Amino acid sequence: MNLTENQKRLLTEFLGECWHEYIKQPPLEKWEIDQGYIQTALCSCGSHSCLKSNRTFTTYQDLGDCMGKLVEKGKLADFVEWVLNYAYCNKIILSRREHVGVAWCWWETLSALDRCQLVAEFLEDRK
Repeated sequence: MNLTENQKRLLTEFLGECWHEYIKQPPLEKWEIDQGYIQTALCSCGSHSCLKSNRTFTTYQDLGDCMGKLVEKGKLADFVEWVLNYAYCNKIILSRREHVGVAWCWWETLSALDRCQLVAEFLEDRK
């Protein structure tokens, strides 16, 4: 599994954080260059000097933050049901209700990145 940039942005905004993206600025005018102005990029957060990087969603801290936000927004039960459906549809488990333990074991084998991707796919399905 690989998170797309759009999925990373979705997760970042779901967490209530700013997605940092640099916006190309128009070229400087000659008089600005003569006055010593330096071309800078404007970050989507509004800063000309933002050095922040976006989350990678590859760490268990990222996963914990995503899961905590699901709890905070009252969506954890829906997410668990969605994961069971995902596992069933992808033939990871044979029955959604009878093989919850198998689904749990499967979940435990996934990396933080894979789990974050499942959260992103859940959020995409709920748009």
